[in-house]
Amino acid sequence: MHSVRPALARAVVGTVLTLLAAALLPAAAAHAEAAPAGSTGNDVSYPQCGKALPTSGSFGVVGVTNGVAYSANPCLAEQWAWASAKQYAPALYTNPANPAPSSSRYWPTSGSRDPALCKDATSTTDPGCAYDYGWHAAADALATARAAAPNAASVQWWLDVETANTYNGDGYSNAADLQGMVDHLRGQGVPSVGFYSTAAQWNQITGGWSTSTDASYRTRWADEFTPAYPMGESPVWVAGTGSVSDAQARCSAGFTGAPTVLAQYLDGDVDGDVVCSPASAHQVPSVDVQPYVVTYGQSATVIITGTPGATVDLYARKYQGQLAKIRDGLVLDGSGRVSVVTRPDMNLRFQARDRTVAEASSTAGTSGLMTVQKYVSLTARRDGTRRFTFTGSINPLHPGATVSLFRNGQVLRSGIPVSSARVYSYTATLPAGTATFQVRTGSTGWNAASASPARSVRIS
Repeated sequence: MHSVRPALARAVVGTVLTLLAAALLPAAAAHAEAAPAGSTGNDVSYPQCGKALPTSGSFGVVGVTNGVAYSANPCLAEQWAWASAKQYAPALYTNPANPAPSSSRYWPTSGSRDPALCKDATSTTDPGCAYDYGWHAAADALATARAAAPNAASVQWWLDVETANTYNGDGYSNAADLQGMVDHLRGQGVPSVGFYSTAAQWNQITGGWSTSTDASYRTRWADEFTPAYPMGESPVWVAGTGSVSDAQARCSAGFTGAPTVLAQYLDGDVDGDVVCSPASAHQVPSVDVQPYVVTYGQSATVIITGTPGATVDLYARKYQGQLAKIRDGLVLDGSGRVSVVTRPDMNLRFQARDRTVAEASSTAGTSGLMTVQKYVSLTARRDGTRRFTFTGSINPLHPGATVSLFRNGQVLRSGIPVSSARVYSYTATLPAGTATFQVRTGSTGWNAASASPARSVRIS
């Protein structure tokens, strides 16, 4: 599993599976009580064959496969007995893969429905074909587990999603493969099927599937299959090393938007797992901008406040435009805050979206708008007796921009056009004397009104 050696990773997965199984087993099942938050356990698999199994820990998770799909852990029966003797319910895990476009064990044929429609079996990105492979890999794993554990379909299962296994598809097909496994196991009565991974590996394999992106995946899959069980119901087991406290800190660092129920740590020479405290409901994030009004070229800080550990995406909308994501996967710190520095060139409205909450944030600022004032310059050049040319630049530029020239606070000339190069020019013969000149811009939906510094000019 991720950065730790396979034995450790699988040990952790085993622990997580056990915990989840305990939580989800029917009341009539043996020691079906869920391990309480803070409980620790271990996960084991084929790397622990012939070795003494951990005696501490209150639950165990056991790997069904031998590190790859369509294989068997040769010590499954012994390890299952070990996990079943623990205080809380045991659990199981297996290794998915997507070897598209072929496999020596199973691969669907073009046009088949086994059970999903596989349109093009020669493609590495056909989601229906990948779904079928996952479905049958899960069936094989369940049959393997039942040989050693007749009640294997009544406990929690985990899918060990790591880049060490083969994933030849794109995010849509790889996620379809996992959906096929979830659907088969859940359809056989497995109460819950969760995912063990890290955010980096999960995103690399699935292309970033999450509860907030699920709809786009379902749209991509629609021609070939419809999921039977939402993957958003699948809990998360976060991989990792370090101490128990390190693992507990990762309980808030999920990667799908679903609750994190287990977190991994290093327990001597095997993997340990700790049960996470139930996460409180995520709150809709709020957004604030400091300062609320900026001048073109000036930086502002967007501050997002929400649930500690939540993953949030930041969106912005320019005047007359649509909301667009500008920052992806921001993680709120322990105090529930994260900040983003931006240098806007026009007025913006911001939204922050917690990936586990359907509702978007309220917009920033008192009126929902971060206001950007134009930067306007002004120079005066003498061209002759009492004849002057006033020039300058404006940033940012918006279509049809004009400026007005003021003399002693009164409009001297309005509607002076600004060129595509962002400059304006106006020449006039003026009465003798000393006057103060200033150029002002109008207020537009793009930017707030602004004015150049005042300039005193002696006219003679």
